Amino acid sequence: MHVLKSSRYAGAENAAITICNGLGTPYKTAYASVDGPIAWCVRGAGLEFYPMRQFSIAEVKRVLQEFRPDIVHAHDYSASVFCVVLKNGYRLISHLHNNPPWIRSWSARSCAYAMTAGKMDRILTVSDEIRKEAVFLRRRKGIFVVSNPVDTARIRKRAEEFQPGTANTKNTNNIDLLFVGRLTKQKNPQRFIRVVSRLARGRRQRVSAVMLGCGELETECRQMVRRTGLSGYVRLLGFCENPYPYIRRARILLVTSDWEGYGIAAAEAIALGTPVLAMASGGLKTIFARFPEALCHSEEEMYRKAKRLLWERAAYTSFQEALCRNVSIVDLPDYQTGIRRIYDGL
Repeated sequence: MHVLKSSRYAGAENAAITICNGLGTPYKTAYASVDGPIAWCVRGAGLEFYPMRQFSIAEVKRVLQEFRPDIVHAHDYSASVFCVVLKNGYRLISHLHNNPPWIRSWSARSCAYAMTAGKMDRILTVSDEIRKEAVFLRRRKGIFVVSNPVDTARIRKRAEEFQPGTANTKNTNNIDLLFVGRLTKQKNPQRFIRVVSRLARGRRQRVSAVMLGCGELETECRQMVRRTGLSGYVRLLGFCENPYPYIRRARILLVTSDWEGYGIAAAEAIALGTPVLAMASGGLKTIFARFPEALCHSEEEMYRKAKRLLWERAAYTSFQEALCRNVSIVDLPDYQTGIRRIYDGL
């Protein structure tokens, strides 16, 4: 059983669904999380879904007792700690997808993970940056780094789809800049809006920008767009179950995160041949290790690079070709083989 806290689809949820679909016999898998939009994605993938009313010890205990797993694959910190507290006869995998700032120093949360880590049978991280930054992992041995997978064939096929009743029915042409992710502090969507604002002021032609995602900062972002006079430039389209038509048609994907465990949206954009500019944070540094030109160390640098790529055709073409040539993403069959080996080892 895969246990997750979030009710929405993002990188960790994508990895869990991919693992479930790739294990095959003799494994029977189930997915448990707070009920919400994720249910459509899980059931659409043909997986058994155990919804929780809220993320609590009592609810996690209930779904574990219903499914009675031999292996629990807990995704991220809270789920890992809860499943250690409830551990009763099953093997436990703790899979860390994110590197929030609190992991870099000792606090109640970092101490809670450190105190329970001894009962975790395997610890997986999606980038080496998480292992290096987390104070509670520095002396821990046997940590497996498993970058998130990209099912290139699937997302290229889905990039051609337009589904009635979703945001994908809207015009996806003429997207200069794209944001894909939750509208949360981690993703810093305000940075995206500020960059677009500067580009819109300094360009003779209209800049077209789209933001896909929802979260606690959605109202603030909409107000910011109106306040800065960007209503004709930036479209906030909310949660989009299939973002790939937008990614494929965008000229540039901007990844504005303050911290990022891996950066699945960036990897998927690369698979679709879309140029990426990303803040130099977390796993994004690993993705672009061989092409640091895609990394930005400040908002000013992101603005300057985006301006050059949008306005100079030769620079854009050269950047796109170099990125596709130098940046490799994790092949899905290799990822599934590695995960299967970890499961079989338990």
